[in-house]
Amino acid sequence: MFEEHPDYQKAIQRNEDIYQRRYDLRSDFARDYTRIIFSQAYRRLKHKTQVFLQ
Repeated sequence: MFEEHPDYQKAIQRNEDIYQRRYDLRSDFARDYTRIIFSQAYRRLKHKTQVFLQ
């Protein structure tokens, strides 16, 4: 989605706050990073290889 799209602001808005522990030292980026890396969908790609033929 690009910034000129009529629903762009609605798409990037969070409906609820991200879960955060009281004394969490991680930034929002670090929290999102670990959420992605350790997600089941991402782990399914672990031993997959993309091959591009020339």
